[in-house]
Amino acid sequence: MSRTSFLLLMLLPMIGVSILADSGSYSDYLILIDDYSWFYDGSVMNGPVRSNSMLHIRSLTTGRDNDPWFYSLTTALDSIYTILPDTFLIISSTLPHPLETNLWVEPYELMCEGPPWFNLGADSIPFGSDNVNWQSTYYAAVESGLCFTSVASGTRVILESDSIHLRETFDGPVLSYCISDLSEPVVWIDNAPGDDIYIRSIPPDSGSGITVPVTLGCNGNVYIMGDIRYEPLSGGILGLITVNGDIMIADTPLSELWEGIWAIETEKDMLCSGSLLIIDGLFCAENAWEPHPAVDFTMFGSIQLPKYYITVYVGGTNTWGYFIKPDFDQRLFDVSPPFYPTYDTGTGIEEDPAGLNTEPLLRVQGNPFGDYLILNITSDIAVTHDVYLLDLSGRMVRESSIRDTVTLQTGDLPCGTYILLVESPDGIHQSYKVVKL
Repeated sequence: MSRTSFLLLMLLPMIGVSILADSGSYSDYLILIDDYSWFYDGSVMNGPVRSNSMLHIRSLTTGRDNDPWFYSLTTALDSIYTILPDTFLIISSTLPHPLETNLWVEPYELMCEGPPWFNLGADSIPFGSDNVNWQSTYYAAVESGLCFTSVASGTRVILESDSIHLRETFDGPVLSYCISDLSEPVVWIDNAPGDDIYIRSIPPDSGSGITVPVTLGCNGNVYIMGDIRYEPLSGGILGLITVNGDIMIADTPLSELWEGIWAIETEKDMLCSGSLLIIDGLFCAENAWEPHPAVDFTMFGSIQLPKYYITVYVGGTNTWGYFIKPDFDQRLFDVSPPFYPTYDTGTGIEEDPAGLNTEPLLRVQGNPFGDYLILNITSDIAVTHDVYLLDLSGRMVRESSIRDTVTLQTGDLPCGTYILLVESPDGIHQSYKVVKL
């Protein structure tokens, strides 16, 4: 048997495990939405997208250039919805290229294979505070983590390295706690549903981003008051949960009593790293008329929510607010934030909510990729792994070894879907789907 044939035989069962398996964690999805949603030309969804309601996917241009691209697309309804060219008529279709429309759901050839890439009529995933098991996160914080039972509305929270800092008023004391000292890295602010907290990570010039896995939950509204960054190579990952409130991009006020790292800083391109679970509320900008012109708001991780609201206004060449740019943290294929809520996958058994599963061997920098495919080993132990890049026919197109970082030259490869296989010295195998655009 040839080396390539052996790799393909070894790969096929793993595709069913590492790519198609449904772990039952809400963090599995780049976007998981309970209400209707829209996707347009230029959308690149590099992680799973799933909807309990109508998926409107629209292309205004003929041909396939720049059409909406999805890692995978799943809806509980039996069709997707798009619009006929030069009309306002919305039609439904069971095809990734509805006839007589401009829409090609990309990568089209893969979507034509159907499930799990293009999946219609899937089960709905529960939403709402009566249906989502957020209590497992809350009780983990009470019993083994950190739970605040009396926090003023408007409290500001800063995450730094393996610590969390709270300040209730602009001139009040700073309360600091080390997450690494907790039995479980779970924090809960047990405030009222109408209360607010403001959150950011410490600015890069003042400290390190989040370096530990941590989940932070609360009952009320969450205002993102600045960049939220974690350090993936150091193990940083964040789950952010609100049970009854909204998550909003805070408006930078004209006058601000808070100073330095505690001030709201949102009049710029922003990065929000984490898995965000909004159980009963929505995601929006507090003031979508600012900044002007609009800036990019990159969501590196995933978001699960009942509904989006307004984050941006567009009028001709004028723009206001925030363009949302989803970017899936590829580690979420294999791990989830600690004690992040789970749902029943249909087996009658929920996943262990303790959080982190088997660690991925690799981190892929950029997926979809172009002329280069950059890979990082996630382990701190310096050992050599074997890496293989195969096309969907099983033909090996690249082979390499890696101890820390490797760059595969892929400029000559045709666009399409590939399988990346990594093998550790002790025989552990993992596979990843990667796509060249």
